[in-house]
Amino acid sequence: MPRISRKRPAQDDDEAPELEPQPQHRRRRRSTSAESTQRPSRSDGEGEDNGTVTEQLARKLVRYALSCEYSRRPIRREEFAKQMGTHSTKFNAVYKEANLMLQDRFGMEMVQFAMKEKVTLKERRAAQQNAGRQQNTAKYYSLASTLPDKYRTALIMPPPRVPTSEEEATYVGLYTFIVSLIYLKGGNLDEAILDRTLQRVNADQSTPLGKTDELIKRMRKDGYITYIKDVRGDEDIGSYMVGPRAKTEIGGEGVGNLVRTVYGSNTEVAGLDKRLEKSLGIGNAASAQAVLERADAAQAGKKKRRTSSRRTQGEEEPEDEGELTLGEESD
Repeated sequence: MPRISRKRPAQDDDEAPELEPQPQHRRRRRSTSAESTQRPSRSDGEGEDNGTVTEQLARKLVRYALSCEYSRRPIRREEFAKQMGTHSTKFNAVYKEANLMLQDRFGMEMVQFAMKEKVTLKERRAAQQNAGRQQNTAKYYSLASTLPDKYRTALIMPPPRVPTSEEEATYVGLYTFIVSLIYLKGGNLDEAILDRTLQRVNADQSTPLGKTDELIKRMRKDGYITYIKDVRGDEDIGSYMVGPRAKTEIGGEGVGNLVRTVYGSNTEVAGLDKRLEKSLGIGNAASAQAVLERADAAQAGKKKRRTSSRRTQGEEEPEDEGELTLGEESD
């Protein structure tokens, strides 16, 4: 009997700990439920750290910018703003953070990309009158290299490997050549002059990348050149202008480097730099505005220069004295 009485208290002692934790679990559940009700929901992005959100969106913008650059498409602000959702008002902060990432890791930065240009005299005059009323918010961007000139070599910046490096290098050379012709003509080149120039280099019908017409269409699609068609008298005259992507990738500096490469570093052409500055319209205080003004003057003056005597097939138009044109032979 005493043994039985001793065991019963032991059983009570063993059962007691099993019953005691239950209120603790209930208390924990109540505390966690109370905390969950007090915490704000983070499904809508509320309560998140602003720095973390900006960094995540900046990474998305970097990936989007690289994909657009790979396919030679402009970076559209509105398109990316849709992906930002409720954070679309933070675009400026995201843009700055993305540019820092691009500069540190890829040696590039996003620059303003003027997609739609005023090509006729009427449109440009209207744009000059409404210059103060237009908004300065950029809608399109493209990537530009931030590397110093000494690092911009084929070894450090090779052409893309897709489809092949040789094909991409050929395409870069062809559109740089055509864009340089337009630049050296004051920013506006008649279609007939371009055809005659391509005929001189045996590229009027076909190129290493296929037919010339298909290549010109590709350049227009990628934004390297812009085609304009004007009605002059009784005939339609087509001409080409420098496209927005060409202004970002090549510019007057790239054209000057190409001309110096063609003529050589130890060239004997008298006053090459001065003639080059005059052709590009970048002398002294002149800038891109000078190129546009010369393009306007050239477009307006072509109506007077086109007479019946100049419609003879194969006749060359006179070059402006002192200007430089690719293919010009030095005395």
